[in-house]
Amino acid sequence: MSSLSKRRKDELTIAGELTPLGVVLLLAFFVPLSLLLAYSFWKQNGFDVVHEFTLASYVTALTDTFFLRLLFRSLVIGAAVAFFSVALAYPYAYAATFRFPRARGALLFAALLSMFTSYLVRVYAFQTILGETGVINSALKGLGLIHKPLSFLLFNSFAVVITLTNVFLPYVVLPIWAAMQSVERNQLESARDLGARPFATFWRVVYPMTKNGVRAGFIFAFVLAAGDYVTPTLVGGPSGTMIGRQISVAFGLLNNYPLGAALAFVLLLAFALTAWLLPALIARIPRPPAVRWAFSAPLRASDHVRLPLSSYWAHAYVAAVVLFLFVPLAIIILLSFNTSSVPAFPMRGLTLHWYARVFSNITFRDAFYTSLKAAALTAVIAAVLGTLAALAFARHKFRARGPLMGLLFAPLAMPGLITGVAMLTVYVALGVTLSLWTITLGHLVYATPFVVLAIAAGLSDLDPGLEEAGRDLGRGPFGVFRKVTLPLVFPVIVGAAFVAAALSLDEFIITNFVSGSTMTLPLYIWARLRIGVTPDTNAVGALILAGLALLSLAAWYLTRLTSTFISRRGESK
Repeated sequence: MSSLSKRRKDELTIAGELTPLGVVLLLAFFVPLSLLLAYSFWKQNGFDVVHEFTLASYVTALTDTFFLRLLFRSLVIGAAVAFFSVALAYPYAYAATFRFPRARGALLFAALLSMFTSYLVRVYAFQTILGETGVINSALKGLGLIHKPLSFLLFNSFAVVITLTNVFLPYVVLPIWAAMQSVERNQLESARDLGARPFATFWRVVYPMTKNGVRAGFIFAFVLAAGDYVTPTLVGGPSGTMIGRQISVAFGLLNNYPLGAALAFVLLLAFALTAWLLPALIARIPRPPAVRWAFSAPLRASDHVRLPLSSYWAHAYVAAVVLFLFVPLAIIILLSFNTSSVPAFPMRGLTLHWYARVFSNITFRDAFYTSLKAAALTAVIAAVLGTLAALAFARHKFRARGPLMGLLFAPLAMPGLITGVAMLTVYVALGVTLSLWTITLGHLVYATPFVVLAIAAGLSDLDPGLEEAGRDLGRGPFGVFRKVTLPLVFPVIVGAAFVAAALSLDEFIITNFVSGSTMTLPLYIWARLRIGVTPDTNAVGALILAGLALLSLAAWYLTRLTSTFISRRGESK
């Protein structure tokens, strides 16, 4: 076979593997964003949208002091959440990588398990923690430190920042942890042998190799936090309201699509400008001796220089981060067994009454079955589309590989609020009835990039020589995949499907816009929370947490099983 015909065959193979997922993303993500942009330039006439070009909505969004104040508050809260998330995630990833190398897989899984637990459950857990009858006030009253509840803990910007930091901390740990894996221990030992102090070792060796992970984590947390509208609604109060809430109102209560679209793109523009300016601003911050000492203190607790109490610092810090991630969830589970009708501490006894009440609720059962169907459809379709795309990215090198991967992961960098309203504009324009299928399509846009990432990682661990041997025996591309590749990576594919199912079961923000009258479990919880937290709401939250934890554990186990099997096959060759 000539080199030209082989290249042509490879191009057709790559196109065939990427086209199915490309079509889905084009129709369900990029076309809706384009239509949303068009809406922002159209005119609102009463409750109708007139297709006439105008900048009126942008003028309103950029001159109205109410919108500008909300936009500024959103950017400040997003930056604060990103800063605190990075500040917590970096030492955690650092300790997991260099202090506890044998346990780093378990520590990473702990962070990911928190990421795959229910978003809504974690948000309303902080209502229980920060509220007037919450854990903090109950503890302070029990210790005799206060006589009346502290009211300033909840319904303000502070509550929004701490809640969103808990929600997005795992998303920041992942890119920083991945960047840490490129730092070799012998590089650190060489710097120490050359007389470098801990801070110098960090600043000249570790940080340059991990700064891209820090930047990615910061921007990811900043964008998602600044574009959130659920958390401000539940724990923010009037002083914690953000621009995302107003965008949701524009598309919902006001039915003013042009204004909502203009606000959405002003927010995206603010994201782009802030993400571009922040690195330059951070680089100009002076580093006085006090800052240098603050950095070097935790570094002295690492394996760079062994000092007394170093292990205590590392253990205490990692334990504190894990507790910060999981204590809110544990509180929800505990209160779901409380006999009291008031979901607060101290508990008065243990009961399963609230679980029985939940399962006897027909609305809950319908939402549960709908969520299961959406999760199953999302898992199967995402596994097929993700496997094809992962084969293209893991087995072929082509010029457009980088840009196409960027387009694939674009939905993850886009706030779910904007993705949801963009999809809604298409469905409204085409007269599509919102149903289980529109929900599934929204979940696919969000979940499939994770599936591609997981399967591509599994394929990268597979020895290409096994596939070459299959081709040498006369098997075609499909035969090699069916007889060689698929049996080896099938557990990874199933694990990735479990991840997609877990993400589908938990997805709320996009679902809230594309569901219509169809109710899923997160929408059921949202409806309950709008009237206040009740014990049976805690029971629903505990059930969702248990289901998502089981799916995450299954995905983790299958992935580890495949990695072990592949490594053993490689050793036996």
